[in-house]
Amino acid sequence: MKVIPFILLLILAACDAPVSTRNFQPDDPEDDPLQTTTTGGTTPTTTTATVTTTTGGTTGNGLGPGFENCNINPTLYTATIGYVAVCQSSQQQNLFKLKFSETDLDYYPNSTCLVPMHKYSTGSSRYIGPEQFLQHQANVVYTGQLYKFTNEGATALNSVMVLKCTSLSAFYNCMDAASLFIAQNCPYNVTTSCSNAAQSYMQSTCTSFTSQHGYIQVNF
Repeated sequence: MKVIPFILLLILAACDAPVSTRNFQPDDPEDDPLQTTTTGGTTPTTTTATVTTTTGGTTGNGLGPGFENCNINPTLYTATIGYVAVCQSSQQQNLFKLKFSETDLDYYPNSTCLVPMHKYSTGSSRYIGPEQFLQHQANVVYTGQLYKFTNEGATALNSVMVLKCTSLSAFYNCMDAASLFIAQNCPYNVTTSCSNAAQSYMQSTCTSFTSQHGYIQVNF
């Protein structure tokens, strides 16, 4: 497992799209959490941010084509969600399998959210599609898709952010901080001074997010 600093790009996507409720389904229909009574909302726990890279697994795992090298044992951790495993299909970049160590049957916005991301070789990241929320039971394998914004069709989906949906506002504030600062303060003349101020504002906003919200960024 490799820990990577949470670094953000200056110019980021700022599109809005409705949140999907049923993109991810259990591989076994009998494990469908919507057939189970929910237990009410939960409060996120403050935790240190962790960014990780999956390492693959053993072939012949029974997960089907495209997931032969998937390690579906939940090993990535954040206190707000528990342990998580996220695998990306080798045949279809927006197709994923997930497994959680904890049950979370709360409805949006108290549920778990997934955000499709693009991570650059420089370490910078940006979100490239709308979040999807998921109700999940412990130790159940889920399969589903994440979607990209129309203008991101050619962008590689090579990272996924996993966090509580209650943290989305702080996450998007962080991701959009620099571009919004420029739009509000120097939209027609981006001087070096304004650019530096935008970077400083972004760092402050993102430090607030990473210090107060738990998340796992899984890179492929």
